Amino acid sequence: DALPIYPILATQAGDEFFRSMSPEGKVRNMDVVVYMDPPEHDKLRKIFNPWFRPGNVKRFEDQIRELAKKEVARMMDYDGEVDFMGDIAGWFTLRAIVTLFGAPMEDDHIFMALSKAFFGGSDPEEKRDDVAEDDPAAAAQQWAATVADFNDYFNKKHAERKGQQGEDLLTIIANAEVDGEPINEGYANGQYIAMVTAGHDTTSATASGII
Repeated sequence: DALPIYPILATQAGDEFFRSMSPEGKVRNMDVVVYMDPPEHDKLRKIFNPWFRPGNVKRFEDQIRELAKKEVARMMDYDGEVDFMGDIAGWFTLRAIVTLFGAPMEDDHIFMALSKAFFGGSDPEEKRDDVAEDDPAAAAQQWAATVADFNDYFNKKHAERKGQQGEDLLTIIANAEVDGEPINEGYANGQYIAMVTAGHDTTSATASGII
């Protein structure tokens, strides 16, 4: 029988781990638009596409500029050398995401730790303590465990913002509808996680590449 095709590239051991998590043959472990085809993809995209239009995002310009000024000032305080990616670009882009989400800024360390673990399953420096280093499926296990931690965090935030008024991404997604029904937990968490990880990681890498 043909095996389901998973949207996440993994080793054979990792692929078997993902299959073991979903014996019924589910082909994805996170409900995010990059794993979807139309019409499902379109239903999710239309929730937040208007939010990212230039006129709407411009409302956050002053806040993001203030963040940038603080990071430049902090960089100038370093004595002689600075790791631009690790000390400046990574934190600035992550704090910009925290701002757009409307999450507490003190949660920036949570976002950073989970983002590193999410992308760093094959990086010895980013291994989680609860994943066996010598297990062939360690990278897949780390990815799944990190998604679970993200879900725990966002489930709480989602519940807090449900029924509230606001223009931040947390509130917009928490109160969105899909097919006339309140957005379900899987769809909401998929979008939250994608925006935190991809929005932060690609932008910090681009900023470092420019420098």
